[in-house]
Amino acid sequence: MLAKNLFTTLRYCLALGLFLSFPVSAYAQETDAGDDTEVVAPNDQPTIRNYGAWKTVCFSNAEAADDTLQTCFLRQSQNVRLSDGGVFSFSMIMSSNENGIQVEMGTPLGVDLTVGVILLADKEELETLPFVTCRASVCAALNVFERDTFLEGFQDKDQLNIEFKTLGLAKPYQIAWSLDGFVEAYESIF
Repeated sequence: MLAKNLFTTLRYCLALGLFLSFPVSAYAQETDAGDDTEVVAPNDQPTIRNYGAWKTVCFSNAEAADDTLQTCFLRQSQNVRLSDGGVFSFSMIMSSNENGIQVEMGTPLGVDLTVGVILLADKEELETLPFVTCRASVCAALNVFERDTFLEGFQDKDQLNIEFKTLGLAKPYQIAWSLDGFVEAYESIF
């Protein structure tokens, strides 16, 4: 049962990550209308709100009679130039599921998968996100946190650091992520 829930959660996160990596125009669906092919944009585009360094993205359920059924998540992305001259792109997505708050971190290839990604708030270690899969250009680390206690680790903090190792280097990298607007964004959707 646990393996099935983890697989379903992983599949959702990876699909969501791939979905978000395309521009809005890619959301259009191609439908067969007889001899002509028509490109139809969906009726409800995502609602995106900025809260400091964080964004909330919400999609309404088209079948719902009201806006109560939404899929929402928090997102922050950044490109980082490392001391060795390489540029890494990172994205972090936080969403809610039946088990709690799921945190997914997308990292580039070349990271040491055995260590995972360590989350620190103002240099205080919160949790490790173990890597669960790699694709052609990205690796995904994720973990599910208790809904009731998740926010406590971030309140009254200024900076979230992620720590990871690259292959062949003993010293880990730490990359700073601003927590400006995080608590407000979190409380607006969870």
